[in-house]
Amino acid sequence: MAARALWKAQLQLEKVSLPVRLYSAAQDRNVHFHMLHAEDHQRIQERMRRASDGEVVDSHGARTGYATDTGEIVLLEPKERTALAPKPSRDIRVLHCAPRTVLPMAAFARPYWLGPDGKGETIERYFALADALGDRLAICEWVLRGKHHHGALTARDGYLMLVELHSADEWSDVDALELPSAGQFDARELALAEQLIHGLEAAFDHASFHDEYRERVHELIELKARGKSVPRAAAPKAAPRTKSLLEALSSSVKGLARAPAADSGKKPAAKSASKRQTAKRPRRAKPAQPRRRSREQQHA
Repeated sequence: MAARALWKAQLQLEKVSLPVRLYSAAQDRNVHFHMLHAEDHQRIQERMRRASDGEVVDSHGARTGYATDTGEIVLLEPKERTALAPKPSRDIRVLHCAPRTVLPMAAFARPYWLGPDGKGETIERYFALADALGDRLAICEWVLRGKHHHGALTARDGYLMLVELHSADEWSDVDALELPSAGQFDARELALAEQLIHGLEAAFDHASFHDEYRERVHELIELKARGKSVPRAAAPKAAPRTKSLLEALSSSVKGLARAPAADSGKKPAAKSASKRQTAKRPRRAKPAQPRRRSREQQHA
């Protein structure tokens, strides 16, 4: 089933306007449960109750208020809040373009796909913009559901992706944290750490990451729905404690050196302790990037 667009908008680049559709690029895969009565398993309803005496209050009898630092409650009427909301608009306005490196990872919030809303010339302009962006970001702003948003427009797999950004006051800078400053590094620890990092280099495969807890929950639900017994999981073994960072790094590097031999069934050649500590593993070759499909191939 094809995904439904969340919103239709006009992508504005100065005097150039491009009709687009907004699609969610992230899906909620969490397992959602119902609250049931313990005796008869009937659904339980949540209701608003007055804290002082427990009396049920409907939505017409409720108001919104903000508690100040002094404990005073400031009431806000719905009309007052509506008057403060930004003016509705269907424009996604490009403010400026910048390299991808200007934004820290903490700034990215929620991803969306932008698709062309039209045919013929609209589609041609859409893919032309995706090609022109290249490795740059287009910083945008828009209004949706009564809220002002900022985002970064980028090209991914030949299509446009719009990533909503956190505002600067929504994420914490490292300077605001009480973290210790860097000290002196032991030369052996640093050499082993670099060797360990080089040994862990590999191609990133996002599809290999799964929510194992969610998968186990689904398996448990299916077993109980079929009336089968639930197997008891074995208790995880505690990891052995190491005496020092140097010992932990050395043990990890040795484990990486043994891993290829275990897969091939061959024993690694014996090395002296000093050589094992100083020798660096060769860098793994980076995988070749897939060739970008032409526009004709994408719409074939």
